Amino acid sequence: MVSEAYLGEPLSSQPSPTQLQLHIKQSRTLISAFLKNLQPQLSPGTPLVLAVPAWRQGSQFTPSLTLDDLEDLGYTGRDFVNIDARDLIYARDDQIVGRKILVFNRN
Repeated sequence: MVSEAYLGEPLSSQPSPTQLQLHIKQSRTLISAFLKNLQPQLSPGTPLVLAVPAWRQGSQFTPSLTLDDLEDLGYTGRDFVNIDARDLIYARDDQIVGRKILVFNRN
């Protein structure tokens, strides 16, 4: 399965730290509920790729969900040979919200 999660409301400027935490919380809640619902419908070992929102903060990105979060939901992150899975982020230079690409399997 390959999908993109809801990226949140469109932003034209950098959100305040309080607003950012609200965006992250709302997104994490929605995506976590989706993955909890999906998990029993998948066979063990089913591969998934999900793009989740990641908010730019200077030169860093804060994703709504990480591979560590997925383990609590019944999934296991995939390892790669030539890249660190934590580095899979896509964003254009002018974007506030990019996409963190999560590659994982159902346990």
